[in-house]
Amino acid sequence: MNTEELDIQRLNALLEKNPTDSESLISLAEILIKGRDYNRSRFLVHRSLRGQFSTPKLMLRALKLLSYFGDAAIIKSIVAQVRPAMWDSAKSLSEVSHILSIINANEDSKEFALEAVKRDAGHPPSLHMLATTELFFGNMERVNELAEKCLTFIPDDPGAHWLLARVNKGDGDARIERINKSLETTDNPEYRSRMFYALHYEHHNLKQYDKAWKALEQGHKERSKVFPYDPSFYEALFSKLKNISADAHRPGLDLSAAPFKSIFILGLHRSGTTLTERIISGHSKVSAGEESYDFTIQLRRQMNNPFKAENDPSVIDAIDKLDFAEIAQGYIEAMLWRAKDKPLLTDKLPSNYLNIPLIIRALPNAKFIMLFRDPIDVAFSNMRTLFSTAATYSYSLETTAHFFKLFEDYRKDLLEKYPDRIYPLHYENLVANPQLETEKMCEFLGLDFEPDMVDIKSRKESVATASSIMMRDGIRKDRSKVWTTYGEYLSPLIDMLER
Repeated sequence: MNTEELDIQRLNALLEKNPTDSESLISLAEILIKGRDYNRSRFLVHRSLRGQFSTPKLMLRALKLLSYFGDAAIIKSIVAQVRPAMWDSAKSLSEVSHILSIINANEDSKEFALEAVKRDAGHPPSLHMLATTELFFGNMERVNELAEKCLTFIPDDPGAHWLLARVNKGDGDARIERINKSLETTDNPEYRSRMFYALHYEHHNLKQYDKAWKALEQGHKERSKVFPYDPSFYEALFSKLKNISADAHRPGLDLSAAPFKSIFILGLHRSGTTLTERIISGHSKVSAGEESYDFTIQLRRQMNNPFKAENDPSVIDAIDKLDFAEIAQGYIEAMLWRAKDKPLLTDKLPSNYLNIPLIIRALPNAKFIMLFRDPIDVAFSNMRTLFSTAATYSYSLETTAHFFKLFEDYRKDLLEKYPDRIYPLHYENLVANPQLETEKMCEFLGLDFEPDMVDIKSRKESVATASSIMMRDGIRKDRSKVWTTYGEYLSPLIDMLER
């Protein structure tokens, strides 16, 4: 037996004597998830919640696993009972804040981050976590202050440099000098990529476009080492999705009595999904669900497989064995806390387009708003956004072109198959005439237009996406053709997309 097998044997023996021992259950769950036994691991974590948690560290381990399994409602329930004052340290509080941020519980996340900084004002992770939550709520001066304070403790912190570059307050030249010094201190590709992205933004803000592009290229080089793009995976996935017949969709659960209907807002990253959700959720009958992986999580449970992307070719291969009624029930239960007693709920994970044929099977009453934007605008915006696994294609011109062409073929296939379910929305039309386009969306969704829907600047809700800064400026009309200052460097991409 290897060490892991011996540990499993030891923990099972302990659980035979004490079936509710939370530490043994959590430890066994952590081992099993490495072996990809997704559902058994989740079952053990749920069982651990019936027992006693002897330390905050153990509770944190449980919360991290619950976050991995997408059990947002359970996490919300736990933190409602174990309030910030009950945790032992700034470290624990900042980690809980991070978990809450992942599930879009941003008000709770900020409350824990505030308590963390109150507990220890010199704890860099707490300062960084509070700066991040303040960014979501549009408090840019506070973000700047907290990020600068982080750097007094850790001068080479890539996250703080990135935040400061995004907020862009004060002396950009001085920040560039600091970043260049920090780049000399590490060969870690994750850290270096973040630094280069920050450097790109700093040079861009100063209109030093040649230097900005060179920094972005370096960022791409480092980022692709950490998050490589697999073209064969996406070729297989898109091909299998296109092969799903529109006539093959059997109804899932009877949703006539469901507590809400879903509106999926999707499209390529940076195509306008955040703006569209802000507008639609301004309606009195619509709650903003923000970016949720809850549909993907239901697929992982069906497959007992924690696959990394939003969908997987193996799921399509098993489509006739999936229990779509169970998927629908699981999704509705997972999303219910986000609905806030409103009859309509948005889900704006952009890449849910990879799940459209499956969502239609599971949720026959769901509707889709699919965003389209000038491809070069979207491509360049993708390439300068600090993604991780969400857009691995965005780290080179060639891989961006490869993915975009796959997506375009798939997009046309979707619109041909499901014209009554998918509303195609052009970003440029939305920003040019927001009221007219919103009225059209309302008609598609069966809603009466409400004038406050287009008044997004006055809203105070958090925005936890890459567009969080821009959403504070209202509906901006100056975001098109930003790429033109980099036209010389982007010309190979343009050529590849036009072939």
